[in-house]
Amino acid sequence: MIVGLKMEIFTIGPADINGKIGGGGIHNAEIIIRLPHLGFRVIYSPYPSILFWALNDEVYADSLHKTLRIMEQNKVIIPSIVFSYLEEKNKILKRHNIESNFFSKVDKFIKEKLKYIHYKDFPQLRDEEIKIMKDIISDVGNVQYIMNPTESTSEFIYFAKIFKKPIYNIIHHNPFNWYMALRKTASMFYMNSISNIIKLVRLSLFSPYSSIKYYYDKLISLNLPINFIWINPASYFQFRNSMNLNKNIKNYFIYPANAIDPLALSNESYDKENYFVYGGYLDLLKGLYDMPYILKELKNKIDDYIVFVGHSSNETTKYINKLKKIYPKIKFLGFLKNKEELFKIYSKAKGLIYPTHIDGYSLVILESLGVKTPVITYGIPELVYLYKNIKPVRIVNEFDFKSFANEIIKLSKTDNTRDLFDNTESFIRIHSSWDNVAKQYAKIFKETMK
Repeated sequence: MIVGLKMEIFTIGPADINGKIGGGGIHNAEIIIRLPHLGFRVIYSPYPSILFWALNDEVYADSLHKTLRIMEQNKVIIPSIVFSYLEEKNKILKRHNIESNFFSKVDKFIKEKLKYIHYKDFPQLRDEEIKIMKDIISDVGNVQYIMNPTESTSEFIYFAKIFKKPIYNIIHHNPFNWYMALRKTASMFYMNSISNIIKLVRLSLFSPYSSIKYYYDKLISLNLPINFIWINPASYFQFRNSMNLNKNIKNYFIYPANAIDPLALSNESYDKENYFVYGGYLDLLKGLYDMPYILKELKNKIDDYIVFVGHSSNETTKYINKLKKIYPKIKFLGFLKNKEELFKIYSKAKGLIYPTHIDGYSLVILESLGVKTPVITYGIPELVYLYKNIKPVRIVNEFDFKSFANEIIKLSKTDNTRDLFDNTESFIRIHSSWDNVAKQYAKIFKETMK
């Protein structure tokens, strides 16, 4: 049993050094591995839903194992029960009757577990998940502080209720934003099939907004000291209008809140090739379903390839292949485990196409700037706040497909992108080390752990 000590934090949630679960997972992992070197005793465990995902996705399983090994090398304590569950793959898969190589089934399982229901009902955890959480709690023992490195979930609320300790909650973006983005994009792009129409009807009947608000109301109702750590102030200004915050809640902001991988900085290049890259987590909220409208505006106006790189499901992979009917010059590379290979692709691109509807800071944009590749993105509040004065980031109004395409066309015809980066040196330097980010967390923790 792990006995609680001064400046001890138990953190539970998503963390992934390779980026399989997005930039937020990288952020969390990079911070967690640095905290022991800054005077903290850190215990980490993934959510049960993350363990289920890893057990059914070989690439993510490898990435999670790598992340846990790096954490242990940096003196982060991993409860032994976590490794036990990862090693009992066949046993757990048999319990859930899920084929180990069929990701769509586990994806369906997780979605069913996390489905959004009416505001007055609380999303119930499965017996298997509660058993895993009880095992983790038993292994961890007493702790002094707990941290949730993502938006509030039923899994974290369960841990918070059991531990009854002061809470740190990292919020990467306004959690209500994704609901609004989903509603807008779904109403525009989900009318192309019976299954998608059903999704839209379900979205209208069972409001994610209500459920998200319920999660935070439930967390706040625990009447525990809560410290919200915001990646971007623009998210906070939107969030506070949706929540009834009380005196137990303290808000903190960090800057810089992300850092550029050194491999990206070592692969910078102004020597561009005949393609653009669409990178990141390939899904609706990152603008994947906006692409047909953008590509139609590009047709016969540029001669460049569009290269898609990032995590995608079977459904989105098929969707990307269908885009070739609109714009034949498309290449799909999928998720690249080799980061140097990824950054070389970014560095040679004429630009990053990034029509995201939800982001707090965007590691993808930072990495593109690190390799000296310009970016075209939507003017959502967080990105406007952070990048409005950064010349190589071209910001257009959300859903303005023609303006988005025009920015791509301009970059396609630009012979030299070097001039775009004449005011970015200090910005990139500030974001050149995860140590700078971790020290800000350490400062907040030391100020509040009294």
